[in-house]
Amino acid sequence: VYSCNFDYGSICSWAHPRTAPMKWLVRTDSTQTPRTGANKDHTSGKGRYAYIETTSSSSSNLSPGERAVITSPIVTAGPSCPLTMSLYYNMYGQDIGTLLIQVIHLQPPTVWNLTGQQHSDGNTWTRAEFQLPDALIGKRFQFLVMGIRGDGPYGDICIDDITITQSCSEVRQIRSTADFGLEGEVRQIRSSADFGLEGEVRQFSSTADCGLEGEVRQFDLLQIWVLKAKFVSLVLLQILVLKAKFVRLH
Repeated sequence: VYSCNFDYGSICSWAHPRTAPMKWLVRTDSTQTPRTGANKDHTSGKGRYAYIETTSSSSSNLSPGERAVITSPIVTAGPSCPLTMSLYYNMYGQDIGTLLIQVIHLQPPTVWNLTGQQHSDGNTWTRAEFQLPDALIGKRFQFLVMGIRGDGPYGDICIDDITITQSCSEVRQIRSTADFGLEGEVRQIRSSADFGLEGEVRQFSSTADCGLEGEVRQFDLLQIWVLKAKFVSLVLLQILVLKAKFVRLH
């Protein structure tokens, strides 16, 4: 659905407030402050990553709690399937603040957050993965990544390889007794697997459930057992005939 690894020298067409004193920046090597931040990106070790620079400068006097925000482009999610978001982060430094992910117009907006130093060096990246709320399925939405400054300059938070995926596993349909007269899960009756007969597999369900064109016949439980009984009888009869022939020959 969406991915960004910052390797094209930008913040992936994301937007950030122009007047904010602290911003997300893109870098290839170590951040400018020692003893904090990543040494290289996660994707290849030669690409780029995004980070917040928490050291004050002559042009920006940063305070604890200062925020850097970037807002994603609009993401369009398909229907019916869960959304999973993942990203890699490096949070090395004694003054690390908070990293959080929010979805705009969602209540509550925060879907993931982490606070405090998580790494002991700038070479380690950790993957975070979490499922987004079902309210976003089939919708268009934007999310933002926020870095909040801690108490000092050794708090550079780094991120890389942000992805949103949407996967549909096989949905098991539970049909009511009003449809088939059976409680619980509807079982597909297959001639080969259930009866040992050769030929195509027949699926017994209604046109509304399967979307098949043409007439689909519904078989109730009694008719299914009759078919099984007939098959068993035929098998037993064949065994008796073969046994009788064997006796005659000997």
